[in-house]
Amino acid sequence: MEIIKIIRGKVMKINKCIAVISGFISFFMIGGIIYPYDNKVAHRTFNEYIIKFAEENFENYFPSNHKVNFTSDNTKYKGIAVTEGGWFDITEKEEEHTILDWIIHGGYSADEPEVPASVRHFYDPVELVGVKYLTNEGTVWENHYPNPHTDAIEWAMGDTIGDVNKWTLLQGKEYLVKALEATDEEIKNTNFAKAFRCLGEVLHNTGDMGCPAHTRNDSHAAPIGYTGGAIFGSPDPYEELFLPSFIQTFWEDDPDPDLKSFFDNATTIRSINEKLAEFTNANFFTEETINGLGYKFITPINVEGTYPSPLLQDFDYNSDDYTYSKILPYNNFKIIMAKDKSFLGRTYPYIDRECVRNQAEYLVPNIICAGANVVRLFIPQFEVKIKSASSSGEVEGIVIHKQTGEYTSEIAYSGKIFIYDNKTLKKIGDVSCQNGEFSGTVSNLGAYDEIYAELEMAGINIRSEIFGDPECTYISDSEALYKKPTREVCELNDGVWTDVHNLIIDLCSYECNANWYDANRICTLPTIEQWEEVDPSDCSQYYIENSWSSSSDNSNDTKAWVSNCGIAGHFSYTEGKFYDDKAVRCIQGEQ
Repeated sequence: MEIIKIIRGKVMKINKCIAVISGFISFFMIGGIIYPYDNKVAHRTFNEYIIKFAEENFENYFPSNHKVNFTSDNTKYKGIAVTEGGWFDITEKEEEHTILDWIIHGGYSADEPEVPASVRHFYDPVELVGVKYLTNEGTVWENHYPNPHTDAIEWAMGDTIGDVNKWTLLQGKEYLVKALEATDEEIKNTNFAKAFRCLGEVLHNTGDMGCPAHTRNDSHAAPIGYTGGAIFGSPDPYEELFLPSFIQTFWEDDPDPDLKSFFDNATTIRSINEKLAEFTNANFFTEETINGLGYKFITPINVEGTYPSPLLQDFDYNSDDYTYSKILPYNNFKIIMAKDKSFLGRTYPYIDRECVRNQAEYLVPNIICAGANVVRLFIPQFEVKIKSASSSGEVEGIVIHKQTGEYTSEIAYSGKIFIYDNKTLKKIGDVSCQNGEFSGTVSNLGAYDEIYAELEMAGINIRSEIFGDPECTYISDSEALYKKPTREVCELNDGVWTDVHNLIIDLCSYECNANWYDANRICTLPTIEQWEEVDPSDCSQYYIENSWSSSSDNSNDTKAWVSNCGIAGHFSYTEGKFYDDKAVRCIQGEQ
């Protein structure tokens, strides 16, 4: 009996060892394929070209006062990077990278360590088996790995409890807010590095949601790749045959117009990635979830993969080349969904390299467009506004955070605000901003300068409107009492845009010169110049200290505009014009 017990014990140990070895083989196999199109090249390339697209089309994705310069910004930010990847364990160290490189790095690090990441990168929007996460086991080995019951989007967004992802959208936004509100430059830079690595990992999720194999409950382990991979796994051809060069080829192509409209109007990043997943799931097969009426009724290889859409009968079949295809209505592009040619005629439909390249031509632009909008929503919006400036160099202003669907709480910006000369576009100094208010002295500010302020944060520049010549701007209770008409408004209404530096009685640089009638018309454009009606008798009190006085149209003395009259008083008015054609300014303050 004792011998039998010993034998049984050894058998149990052997069985346990076999189970452990099987588990490791399972992890190896799953990790060997589930990283989508390869995190070492393809996802990095996706992130790079998403940023490239966003920058080249920034006017479509960002407010007019924002400019994205990730590619040209060479400033390096210190943060934590994955320096050595692995199946189960990784090495992370502190490194310095540009913001662009942190975003690209996030495309790689999102899949590290590869095995734990791989089982968390599936999202089934249809919930075919009642959940969105992966339940399918494509090989006999896969029941040895623990199922985390976590889908790709909740993992990327930061919804998981306990099994914590440190590089989520939620964390990224928190890091970014910390950076924007910090006054210490080192704290700012460290949090910028963390924030944009997080953005890179979220964009990795965007790329996954444009990959059919990650939007269906279809495990696709392939430890030795696509050729021969079926011996030990169930490889998916789109992932295995996809080439990073497809991204470089198709990134500028037009996305699906309905998707583009949704992405461009989206207010949350989650909604973008979910919408892309829904689209990919509904329009593309994985090889083991092909079903519908072909040469016969085809049932999917994956018994958990009988999806309602698409179906083979939804496509046009060409018996000459054995292809299932459809024509995209917005560009007449023919997309090949599958083929069923074999040596003996027709067979179970499959997806080959031609199909993959063809489908990538449709999917890649959608991922790029979705990603550009993810970047748009990740970056908080601000308005920078100069309130006052003087020839002595004193500048004051405010930074106003505009709340969005991603940033619903106020962000009180602290840090440097840079002041630029609008004529030379050169930086002439900087002032300090604390909790959204900035003030300071700029030594190079001249009496005739038009200036603007700029918030510069990690490759993003947010610019104020041009602030008029300091000597020519009157401020009372933080409200400007007049506003010079813009050149466009001036010239469209028969005014003359003139350099008046040489006129002793006017210290301003460029002004709008106009006769009474045209000046009154220019100043009664409330939507453009924000002009308000003012009793003419009330005007002069605002300007008497600076030798300003008011003039009014004889035909309507309830409206007024202000002209620079100098010490001598009113200019002469002869034949419908001011003598010397002096400048016009419009009242903008309270009555």
